[in-house]
Amino acid sequence: MFPATYVNVVEDLPWKEPAQEKADTVRGPHCKARFDFEGESEGDLSFEEGDVISLLERVGDEWMKGELKGKAGIFPLSFVEVVENLPIDTVTATPSGDGAVVNVLYDFEGENSDELSVKAGKKLKVLSIVSADWLLGEVDGRQGRFPASFVDHIPSNVPAAPAEPSGNRTKGSSCYIAKYDFVGQSEGELSFKAGDRMALISELDADWLTVMIDSNEGVVPRSYVEPAGGGGGDGGSRPKALVLYDFEAVQEEELSLKEGEEVYLKEVFDDNWLVGEVKGRVGRFPVAFVQIITPLL
Repeated sequence: MFPATYVNVVEDLPWKEPAQEKADTVRGPHCKARFDFEGESEGDLSFEEGDVISLLERVGDEWMKGELKGKAGIFPLSFVEVVENLPIDTVTATPSGDGAVVNVLYDFEGENSDELSVKAGKKLKVLSIVSADWLLGEVDGRQGRFPASFVDHIPSNVPAAPAEPSGNRTKGSSCYIAKYDFVGQSEGELSFKAGDRMALISELDADWLTVMIDSNEGVVPRSYVEPAGGGGGDGGSRPKALVLYDFEAVQEEELSLKEGEEVYLKEVFDDNWLVGEVKGRVGRFPVAFVQIITPLL
């Protein structure tokens, strides 16, 4: 680019008819497309530069829902120029639970009933923030929690979840108390002292719980804690022991044990061995490998 006054034009540029803009005949809240947008997911609204789109509602901070040629869908706000904005009372109120749309970066296969399985490339609506690592969302009529790191951003305009997203809590208590000291050895494991209280978030599997201690979320071994106010459904009086060390069965009648497990006691085999049960398996094991919690009568 240079100043026209600095040159003497010998031959002028050929005249080019300016591109004719698409007629803006839409009344009410609407916008004009600045760029082409090709929707990638069902529910996206594709359009071309210059298209005039009727605005229906906001979807979070970065997306809007509109209508073009009889088709409705969502599209990025950055692709359009708003000509007439939506009135305040028709803007989607995301903090009250309507959610904000995010893009899924990776496939996530939920392992628990409260988790939301999604595929990379999908868009889902974030309903609330469960923790620093988990969000509650909705896609295709399904709701559940999913890892925050699996989507392109964490919306700033959604509320914190008042409780866990679905009923996967242990029946009878949402508060647990540590029975023994535990030092976390892997990433995500929480350390605690006997007597510490913790809030249950969900059951991870048969052996581990996801809990909150103070402001820290992580997993703890189920055998090291108990519901506040007493033991679980097996009853506090059932003879049992805590496994102190791993034990690998050598003979068929022996019972393999893992450190941290609870083993229910059935009978005394001899001075050095007991007979017990773990997860439906019955066999004998060395007395020296366990700490008796409730002795045999």
